[in-house]
Amino acid sequence: DSIGTAIPFAEVMAARPDGTLCAPGEDGELVHAGPLVAKGYWNDPERTALRFKPAPPGSHFGGTAVWSGDRVRGDEQGLLYFVGREDSMIKTSGNRVSPTEVEEAAVASGFAAEAVALGYPDARRSEESTDEASEFQMSEETPAPGSPTEARDLDGAQARLAYTIIESLLEHTRVTSDLVALMAQALGSDVLEALTATPHWAAYLDSRRALERTRQQIEQFAEIMAALGGDEGETT
Repeated sequence: DSIGTAIPFAEVMAARPDGTLCAPGEDGELVHAGPLVAKGYWNDPERTALRFKPAPPGSHFGGTAVWSGDRVRGDEQGLLYFVGREDSMIKTSGNRVSPTEVEEAAVASGFAAEAVALGYPDARRSEESTDEASEFQMSEETPAPGSPTEARDLDGAQARLAYTIIESLLEHTRVTSDLVALMAQALGSDVLEALTATPHWAAYLDSRRALERTRQQIEQFAEIMAALGGDEGETT
């Protein structure tokens, strides 16, 4: 399905590396331009320099644009279709998940020597869907005794690790979702009305509902973890 077109006062386009605009049916990098573009990443000049660059010459607004790293393809009607990412960021159900953050959290827990998080097509969705499900794998290699990442053969510990990672990602998504809602309240009535009529807003509301369902599942998992902890206490 198409990811749609730009919201009012914004411009989105597919561009080649040299800045020229892509022809219909040609893959390119998704570029955002217009007065709604931010000035950069907070206290992160390196990432700002990477993503915030002059708009393509064919841009209507010009000025500074966001070169998103998303790969898209446009059609004759101007609708854009998501193709993939130029970096390793995983997009799943409208959320951005950093594999590096997941891997670092796993290794820092002490229950894994090495960890790999990657994305793959979600078979539960249509075959043409570009959404990805996340897959988490931990190394089975045992590090040297006494090392900070010495492996532990504990199913319960691995379950707690999974719970911690999921809970952290869920909290990040909740904060982001609340921020979007707060920003929407700050918009003028005309802009807000135009925004809520877009497919992006409908996807945002679907994401909020999915977030609540996931939170309920987390609560159920917490009850299982509590029971598991009680069982471990009885056997030790």
